[in-house]
Amino acid sequence: MTPLPGLRVELVAPDDRDALEAWFSPIAAADRADWPADPGWSFHERAALLDQPKVRSHVLGVARLDRAVVGCFQVRLELLENLDTADLEVWVDPGWRHRGVGRTLLGAAERVARDGGRTRCVGTTEAPLGSPEAGRRDRFAREAGYEPALAEARRELDLPVSAELLDALDAEAREKSAGYRLVTWSGSCPPEWEAGRVDAAASMSTDVPSGDLEVEPEVWDVARLRELERVVAAMDRVTMAAAAAAVAPDGRLAGFTEIGVPRAAPRVAYQFDTIVLPAHRGHRLGLLLKVANVRALQAREPSTLRVVTTNATSNEPIVRVNDRLGFRLAGTGTVWQKRLE
Repeated sequence: MTPLPGLRVELVAPDDRDALEAWFSPIAAADRADWPADPGWSFHERAALLDQPKVRSHVLGVARLDRAVVGCFQVRLELLENLDTADLEVWVDPGWRHRGVGRTLLGAAERVARDGGRTRCVGTTEAPLGSPEAGRRDRFAREAGYEPALAEARRELDLPVSAELLDALDAEAREKSAGYRLVTWSGSCPPEWEAGRVDAAASMSTDVPSGDLEVEPEVWDVARLRELERVVAAMDRVTMAAAAAAVAPDGRLAGFTEIGVPRAAPRVAYQFDTIVLPAHRGHRLGLLLKVANVRALQAREPSTLRVVTTNATSNEPIVRVNDRLGFRLAGTGTVWQKRLE
């Protein structure tokens, strides 16, 4: 496809507010087109995600036609692990899709990855269920030399979930989890649970299905946990967490789940991490935790109408839990990877 005449790509300084707002505009437009019932990303949320200098750096760019911004990209470069990898995201304003803008942006993003010493690029495509964009985005990735590494699915839970269903699922889970006690909190993890919360974060990088993705285990400590919490607070999201603690021998956390609710747009909540440590699986802890957190969400945020989650399709235990809670399939996605020449 021949690029549009006059199309040019420019890098964006993250500390330039006007330039950053222009970079954000195609993200907001793409969100509205793909998920019109969602509030989508807000500018302050994306800006908060860019400010993680201890963990990752970001390179941003926009595609311009004359003065109009018609698309943008982000290259995320991890600084602690996976130092060979660049995570790429590309957005095109819906009015300019299928005209070569995305291809131009992707090429520019890959050049940034090469210049940053990265030898592998990873990116994700997602589209609503039944949308023709799913096939188009798959072709876009394949034609650019990417190979599918992990299949994902987006599911949504309409709220409120009936008390009768939550009671029945809770009773079933408690029958199998007699050696564990449930703990909950909102906001930052209490100090008495931070060691277990660190274990859970590390486990997310090794024990969640990753398909053919080449990923290194993440090394977590309390400082990294607090840095993550700082970013979530800067995004202005309320968080609710539920954890299971083993009664014996040491009382450490065996599983964890968390939901985040944007204060500015609370009608849609987002599922964050859910993990049961390998040594504690088989006790219905995932079901116990998810039920507890849905109860907490409904009690604290009655204006929230939906929970959105994305999981690997191969993550059968958590998919079963979500299905039993009433999550419905809303979209499909693929994580792609490519070795740079």
